[in-house]
Amino acid sequence: MLSLRFIKRATFTKNDFLWFGCLLAWGLNLTFMKVQAEERFSYLSEYSARSESEKAILGEKLFQDLNCGQCHQEIDQKKILSRSTAPNILVRALQLDPHYISKFLEKKGSDWKLNRMPEIRALDDPEKKEELTHFLTELFLPAHKTEKAERPKAKLEKIEHGRTLFHTIGCLACHSPEKGVQPEGVDSQVELKKTLSTGRPLEILNEKYTFNGLSDFLQNPDNNSAYFRMPKFPLSRSESEALAHYLLRDRTPTLKSFSIDREKSKKGKEHFLNLGCQNCHLSPSQGPQLKSLPLSSQSLERGCLSNPKTAKSFNFHLNPQESEALKAFLKSFTQVKASDPKSKLRLETARLGCLKCHQRDGQGGPNEIIASYFSSQASEEDLGDEGRFPPPLTGVGAKILPKVLPDILQGKKTLRPYLKTRMPSFGNHDAKKLASLFVQADQHLLKPEPERAGRNARGRHLVGSKGMSCITCHTLNGKKSLGIPGLDLGQLSDRLQPQWFRRFLVSPAAYRSQTRMPAFFDIELDDKTLLPLKPIPTSVFRDLDSIWVYLMESGHTRLPVGLEKTNAFELEPKKKPIVFRTFLKGSGLHAIAVGHPENIHYAFDAKNCRLAIAWKGKFLDAEATWEDRFTPLSIPLGKKILTVPMEPLLAKLPQPTSPWPSIPKGHKFKGYKIDKQGFPVFQYTWDEFTVSNSIKPLPSQSKKKQGFVQTISLSTSVERAKRPPIYLKEPQSPPIQIIEILFDGLPVKGFYSDNKRRITPPLSFEKRLSVKLEVTW
Repeated sequence: MLSLRFIKRATFTKNDFLWFGCLLAWGLNLTFMKVQAEERFSYLSEYSARSESEKAILGEKLFQDLNCGQCHQEIDQKKILSRSTAPNILVRALQLDPHYISKFLEKKGSDWKLNRMPEIRALDDPEKKEELTHFLTELFLPAHKTEKAERPKAKLEKIEHGRTLFHTIGCLACHSPEKGVQPEGVDSQVELKKTLSTGRPLEILNEKYTFNGLSDFLQNPDNNSAYFRMPKFPLSRSESEALAHYLLRDRTPTLKSFSIDREKSKKGKEHFLNLGCQNCHLSPSQGPQLKSLPLSSQSLERGCLSNPKTAKSFNFHLNPQESEALKAFLKSFTQVKASDPKSKLRLETARLGCLKCHQRDGQGGPNEIIASYFSSQASEEDLGDEGRFPPPLTGVGAKILPKVLPDILQGKKTLRPYLKTRMPSFGNHDAKKLASLFVQADQHLLKPEPERAGRNARGRHLVGSKGMSCITCHTLNGKKSLGIPGLDLGQLSDRLQPQWFRRFLVSPAAYRSQTRMPAFFDIELDDKTLLPLKPIPTSVFRDLDSIWVYLMESGHTRLPVGLEKTNAFELEPKKKPIVFRTFLKGSGLHAIAVGHPENIHYAFDAKNCRLAIAWKGKFLDAEATWEDRFTPLSIPLGKKILTVPMEPLLAKLPQPTSPWPSIPKGHKFKGYKIDKQGFPVFQYTWDEFTVSNSIKPLPSQSKKKQGFVQTISLSTSVERAKRPPIYLKEPQSPPIQIIEILFDGLPVKGFYSDNKRRITPPLSFEKRLSVKLEVTW
């Protein structure tokens, strides 16, 4: 950015010459966009920097987007910036047409003017540019995959499919619609003017990309760079291919006509090594680095910010506004971290284009023409604009739980299947940064509220058809609504702040002016603070909290009236295990019943921390549990019930001949966690030991052999000499057999010694003991 000095190295690794990053990859940054007034940074026109602090915030973003921190590491090391990286040139080698490389290095076409790659005076020599073209093409050409020849009819079908996707999933937020493609409800005589413009012209794709390359790019644009400006849409492989067919419908492949001159390629490699491109594309340990002179107030008028440009500096073609913002940032970069999060958020949402689809504080959203292309999977008469447009971002930092907000910003955990527009992902880096800014900017909306307890039964009544009839418009845990297909209520408690949920139910219109969500409570909120203008009655609070409690428990409680079928209380594990806490005969009042698709089930006694019973066939009828917790104990529906003796497997004894305890002692249940396969792992303590107890169906079930594998694992940090001796007794119940014992991860064999089938001497392990049993009956 300022005057630069080379640090040269005598030898280079084989990979050094593969990275022509700084000179090429910024320019090969595919963002498919048509840019108004040839702006490289859309937020320049959308963010008005008036004060010096606002200019400094804008300069910080430019500093990052131009990758200045790769040379000016004295700033980057302050950890006040999120480092950007240049695109991965090896991935791009799979995608670009060699003829485009030559044209790009000649600085021809509008694509050159819109990239973030700097111009270097050393490349004004036509001979050097030609040699670099041959070097890069030699790298690129072998990587190209052969394009499949499509049957004309099939290709036309894919083009039409791609055309539909392009005009419906959200591409038009940044790109102009195809001339002549009119959305439903728009007169065909109305001229659709070119809109928005933060992107590059789509026409250039025909000369720039192969079909395979563009298809690969659309599938995973973030492979090119962790901080790429083109977001990743959730596309299947067939959809990305259809889009590539549509966007390259006029393409004529030219790969075969390029001939590589090996001598020129060799010289091009030398130019590549001497230009310091590895500052952006290679880590400092892998190649020579350009180092900047220390920053000072005098140096801000030299180097990359100077005019005219010096021969040794990079020319980023900065306009006056960009230069002014960068200078403001460089003068005060140590204070930027403490700047207003709202200003930073405003800049970041402009940079990422969030407000092209969403509104926040009354600003943004698709313009009038583009809005006509947004449509719903459902009937628009049913959901109105809520079924067409993505939700507003107003107060979203106080709406969504911080732990799930980054996932939502990456297009995960989608909640509105009725929207044709798809939420893209800008990558984990931008999602985490944006989520943090939302939380900081909206934290003032999270006012402390007293903890209140609602009642499940009351909440179930209110959600049902005899209460507030929420199920008329909303799905519940995959169960279709009685009417229009609104968002799934069963997912709300995993993503929403309880305070936001309460206030939204009190006055939905305060959050979305044209919402079809009715207001069930006569309470008005302040437009700015979203706080009640008058006290909320206690009865309303009870109802709000009862609905919230019911939604939190809706995955393992009764369906509301209207969705629940008569005599439909049987729990049937079909694809994954069901974990259900209940009062169960044979396991007591602390039973955790676990049902499996293999039709073998068990109950864990959480009071005594043991396997209590197991059975085959049907699982459980939950009606008694859901209807009245004080009814007689439930009974397993299946047959062949196995009752496991209360006698513990492990015990602490003062002497080897001491009586064996009849019940487990010293156990304290600590809950359970669900592993990746959906099986519960029960966790409890036994005095100084931490214990996990896993019970899973045998890997292969047959009519002759059905059952479980139980693994009990103990761990401790207490030295062996300071703890009482532990003994193990083989189960006397024939269906249960010990199949493996591990001391500190090592197998132990041949240990039974007395006629009571008790292990002596005591178990000898340092920190970990694992006992695996097989339960078959």
